[in-house]
Amino acid sequence: MVACCSMLLFLATSVGCSSTTKRKMEDPIFGASYKPGNVMVLSTNLPPTLKRVAVLALSIAPQAQGGSDTMPIILHGEVAKLGKFETIFISPSQLQRWFNRESISVEDKLPPNFFEMIREQTGAQGVLFCRLTRYQPYPPIAVGWNMRLVTTTKPETLWAADEVFDAGDPTVSNAARRFQRNQQMSEPHADSHTVLVSPRMFGQYALASLLATIPGR
Repeated sequence: MVACCSMLLFLATSVGCSSTTKRKMEDPIFGASYKPGNVMVLSTNLPPTLKRVAVLALSIAPQAQGGSDTMPIILHGEVAKLGKFETIFISPSQLQRWFNRESISVEDKLPPNFFEMIREQTGAQGVLFCRLTRYQPYPPIAVGWNMRLVTTTKPETLWAADEVFDAGDPTVSNAARRFQRNQQMSEPHADSHTVLVSPRMFGQYALASLLATIPGR
């Protein structure tokens, strides 16, 4: 019985490996992958006191308004996956009530009571500023993100990133395709080039790649 189970496990694993190998042969990806470089990190680890982060409603630059429907959804999804701290999302209506504006970016002049209000209303020890700086939905797709993680006490910047991911760059397209391939492990005939023509998928790749540079614990 044990030998039978072992054989079944071996066959299942072999089939899975065969499917993955076949897909890589049919959909090869050559060359290096892009790694975000315009990133500032205060320390290699997040402070233990940072347990909850208030994620501000996405601020969108005038030239990136085309992403106003899909990018906020992607932002919520990818930040929620991080698992490095508890997240509480602040809606535009909440910002309007508290600060008389629906979005706040890192480039804006902050209200005098901004950090105090965030602490009182959310109990968060950190704030994540998020701004969509570029959105080009037609090939070559391009998405830009400007983000900053700031403590609500001092305040102090723990992490900041300002990147434009342009699929016209071969290293970016390689990274996006590899990301998409990993997302579709259970789909042996998936084409990794799909991410290069899907603004939603490409935006997800770009944001996941950037958020991955936030330090761990």
